[in-house]
Amino acid sequence: MMKDKMKDLTRKVVKRLLGNLLSDPRNDKYRKVRLGNPRIKEAVADRECGVDLLEAVGFRVADKGGELFAVMDEVPGDARLGWIRQAVLLLQRARPSTPPPKQADAKGTRPDGVGEQQGVKRPVDHQIRVFFSVAASSVAENDLPDYFYSLSNEEIRNEAKMRRGRLEQSWLLIPKSYKEKQALAARQKYKQALIRIPFPDGVILQGVFLPTEPISSLYEFAASALKQPSLEFDLICPAGPRTRVTPPFPQPGERAHTLLDEDLVPSARLTFKPK
Repeated sequence: MMKDKMKDLTRKVVKRLLGNLLSDPRNDKYRKVRLGNPRIKEAVADRECGVDLLEAVGFRVADKGGELFAVMDEVPGDARLGWIRQAVLLLQRARPSTPPPKQADAKGTRPDGVGEQQGVKRPVDHQIRVFFSVAASSVAENDLPDYFYSLSNEEIRNEAKMRRGRLEQSWLLIPKSYKEKQALAARQKYKQALIRIPFPDGVILQGVFLPTEPISSLYEFAASALKQPSLEFDLICPAGPRTRVTPPFPQPGERAHTLLDEDLVPSARLTFKPK
């Protein structure tokens, strides 16, 4: 309970700091956050991922006169301001943490968060996180030396052992149906699915879902981050050499497809494609 309240406080304080910055980006005081301030220390500096949120949009931690500050040295340009607006939008739409249900309410519920007795769907905390992709030019500046990619003798032996194992398995005449059952059983052992959706502007949206959630929840999740929630789009899922569109809704007469049905467990990266 206390941990959830602290998460809500962190979300609220970071949203206010970023909102102040958006209101007047040229104002130095909005680009310099004193992490020793009691309220900011409690909500941001001492909290997991609190400072990470500020660093993600362009702040850096600096020591000034023996005191820590989160500073943004330059006035943010249009691209960075767009990232900050996107982060504020996600923080605004993130649901406040809800207290755990009473023991009486917990009876008759299934792992997918749906009450069996009344059929009431319980809210799921998708643990929203936002990342920003690194420009290719920045990556090129950090090229690793050739020796980094060289394998040790032990690594070479392990690789050879793995290849022999795969070769021996390929010789076995295992029915396709049995292999599919094995793959399904392997996926069913996971209780969560980590989904990442990169957007054209470089923002990467991450959320944690239940394997039994419908695919429509992914579309709702992506739409909540759009400046125009009414924009129509597809979520493209890699599938070997080809790609397929993950359907948001089932065909007439079909049941709703889940993340498990669409092979999105335990993790997947879906491409956002506007129509």
